[in-house]
Amino acid sequence: MNGCSSSPGTARRAVTAALLTVLAVAGPAQAQKTDTVTIIAGGRVVGEMKELQNGKLELSTSAMHTVYVEWPKVSTVTTNKVFEIDLSDGRRFFGSLRAVAAPDQVAVIAGADTVNVPTQDVVILRRVKPTFWDGLDGSVDSF
Repeated sequence: MNGCSSSPGTARRAVTAALLTVLAVAGPAQAQKTDTVTIIAGGRVVGEMKELQNGKLELSTSAMHTVYVEWPKVSTVTTNKVFEIDLSDGRRFFGSLRAVAAPDQVAVIAGADTVNVPTQDVVILRRVKPTFWDGLDGSVDSF
């Protein structure tokens, strides 16, 4: 023998470890800069929305790094990511945001519910990041 053989259990553990490593690395890779912020003057900025607080939207972009956009200058936003969304009337949603046909409006999508609100009624956005374990789906056989 050449000393290179391994048992099926060892090979299975190696494959499981490799799979878990790939899944652990895949989480940060999903933080793509695909959110779109449309400014009232007509400009658009694509990046990763971090949060809205105190009238400033924090946006991470590839070209400009982190920028802060004054919320009153925002016409609408679109993101597939989940945020805690607080409105000026006290309502709170956990969901994503989409631009709608009406000017200066945004659709709050929370599960099966969609609510259109004036963009400026959104006062706080906090990103809700899933944990590593929330992203796992499947089963593991015993060795």
